[in-house]
Amino acid sequence: MAMHSPGTERSPSKVMQRALLRPRNGRVIGGVCAGIARRFRLDAVVVRMAFCLATLLLGLGLIVYLVAWPLIPNDSPPTLSDRPKEA
Repeated sequence: MAMHSPGTERSPSKVMQRALLRPRNGRVIGGVCAGIARRFRLDAVVVRMAFCLATLLLGLGLIVYLVAWPLIPNDSPPTLSDRPKEA
């Protein structure tokens, strides 16, 4: 068990903000890059460009993305407002 000095306790809200989750808003494809960007407080465009470069130069970006997609959970369960509207 880790010991924390007084005044350094982690609140549940701060821990959840730093969790690696795929957001429901701001996704382009699966939300992997947006989730990584949010977790590490980066711009999502920078993370997306890094994935593109890794794909073009090393061939690994797409593979890593496809593996991460089902492994990184969504940030919240879907709600009625997330469903597409019927015509």
